[in-house]
Amino acid sequence: MTDAQERLIGSLSRLLPSALTMFDGVAEEAQAISEGVVQNSLASLGPEWQARVDARFGAVDWQGVTARDVAQRTERHADFAPLLARMLEVLDLDRSVTW
Repeated sequence: MTDAQERLIGSLSRLLPSALTMFDGVAEEAQAISEGVVQNSLASLGPEWQARVDARFGAVDWQGVTARDVAQRTERHADFAPLLARMLEVLDLDRSVTW
């Protein structure tokens, strides 16, 4: 394995616990499904994503990866608040702004 591959796999291993939180349901998910807003739960998308990760990076020991407990996506990076403040400032200056 090359140095680049080792670094990539190392990064993947560090990020997988956070990445698995993408498939945590939200409080209104059942209602959104029943009303036809979405077809499936977020959790149902996990196995396909895992298969794609396996296909791209090699077999992952998914039993050994535990999703982080981030309290329903309420944990924010320290850089989030200043970024949001700047985005809101731009929006206040120009309501027609597109990102």
